[in-house]
Amino acid sequence: MIRSSVCAFALVSLPLALVGCDSGGSTAAPPAEPKPQARLLVDESSDTVRIRLDSSALKGVAVQADLRVGAHPWSPDSVSLRKVSDHWELVRLPDGPWRLDATLRDGTGAVVATGSKSFVRATAFTLCGHNLTLGEWVGLLGGNLVVVAGMDEGARSGRDVVKEILAAMVVSSLDADRLSKLQRSFSNGVYSYGADPSRVETRFAFVAAQAFGPYAAGDTIRENVANTSSYVKNIGVSLTKGVTWDRGGLFDLILGSVSFSGRTPSFSIDPTRLSLTLATQAQITRPRKKARAVGDSLVYTEQTPDSLRFRISLVPTALRALQSSMDDGTLTFSHDGTTYKSEADGMSHTFHHSSVRLYNDSLGLGQFDGSYQVNATTGAFKYYQRGVISSTAEQSTLFACDEALKDTLGVAHHAKDLSHGSFVTSRGLAIPYGLQPF
Repeated sequence: MIRSSVCAFALVSLPLALVGCDSGGSTAAPPAEPKPQARLLVDESSDTVRIRLDSSALKGVAVQADLRVGAHPWSPDSVSLRKVSDHWELVRLPDGPWRLDATLRDGTGAVVATGSKSFVRATAFTLCGHNLTLGEWVGLLGGNLVVVAGMDEGARSGRDVVKEILAAMVVSSLDADRLSKLQRSFSNGVYSYGADPSRVETRFAFVAAQAFGPYAAGDTIRENVANTSSYVKNIGVSLTKGVTWDRGGLFDLILGSVSFSGRTPSFSIDPTRLSLTLATQAQITRPRKKARAVGDSLVYTEQTPDSLRFRISLVPTALRALQSSMDDGTLTFSHDGTTYKSEADGMSHTFHHSSVRLYNDSLGLGQFDGSYQVNATTGAFKYYQRGVISSTAEQSTLFACDEALKDTLGVAHHAKDLSHGSFVTSRGLAIPYGLQPF
C-alpha cells in the first residue's frame, strides 16, 4: 500500500523544492531508491507570476501537477491559475501574503511529492513621494484598526450615557435609581461615569437651559439631579397633616405636581429647562504583532501597544432637544482633539472635522455612525485620512497625499471584528493587513 505524506521542503532564492517522501512500511526493507525530486520555479518579478515545474530529475516519469494559490491567512478562496504551454501563470496577483500548495501524482494517481510554501509578493511602494516597504505599509494599515476600535468604543460610551440619562429623566417620571448608576463620582456639578476610568471615562454636567430658582441660564447645576432631596426635602408624615415637605433648590425643574408613596416622592422633570453637556475621554491600547521570516516560517513578536487618546464631546443641549434628536437621527458629537500614537511604527495622528451621529433604529436600539479626518505622520511620511465609523455598516478609511483628499492612495476596508482588513489601492490592487499581519 502506498502511503502519502506531506514532505519538508526549502525555498532557496526563488525555487520551491518539493521532495518526495518514503512511504514507509511495517517490515524492514532494503534502502529504497531515492524518490525523484521536483522543483517549482516561481518568478514574480513582473505583473504576471510564472510558476514552472522543473521535471528534469523525474527521469521520464510522467506526472500530473495540482497547484493551488490562495491569500494567506484570511481568505479560503484560491486564485485561478492559467496553464500556458509548460508553465502556469497568475496575472496581476496583488501584493500581499500568499500560500502555494502543490501535489504531484504519477500515472497511477499515486502521490509522488507534496508541499506548501508561504510567500509575500511585494512591489516597491512610492507613496506621497516616500518609499515604503510592504511591511511598513501593512504596519501602518494595522495601526488604523486600533484607531477605529477606539472611535467605536468612545462612540458607544457616549451613546449609552445619553440614552440612560434620557430614559431616567425624560421618558417618564424621574428615575433616581437608574440615574444614580451613571455616577461613579460627583463633585461640584460634574458627574464621572465608567467602570474602568483608566481606559474610558465619561464626564457630564447639567446646565440651566433657562433661568429658574437660584440659577441663571447657562449656570452649571451644582446639586445632584439624581437625589430626590434636591427637588423636595424634609419629607415627613403625620396623622394630622399627612405628608409634609419643603422645596429643594431644583424644585422649579418639576413639571406638574408631586405625588408620594409613603415618604417616596414621584415627579417629572421639565426637559426644556435642563441641558446636558458631555465629554468622553478614552485611553485605548491594543497590542499588534510584527512578522519576520525564519527559514520557511513566519515568527511573530509583540510590539509596543499603540495608544489612542480619544475625546468625544457634546455642547450643552436641552434634554427635550436631545430626545428629539435621538428620535430623528440628528444628534451629533464631535471627537476633535483625539490623538493617536504608535511608538513601534513611529505614527502620530491628530483628528479634526469629526462628527458622530447617535440615533435609534427601528427596534429602538441605540446606534451610531460618523466620520473624521486625520493629519498623520510616519517618520518623514505625511499623509491624510478620512475615516467612516458605524455600528451597523462597513467601516473604512480613505488614505490621501493631500489634506483636500483629492490625491488618493486607496481605501482600507475593515473587517467587522476589526482584527484585519483589505486595502484596495487606487489602481485596484488588494493588500491584506491585520493586528497579526501575515
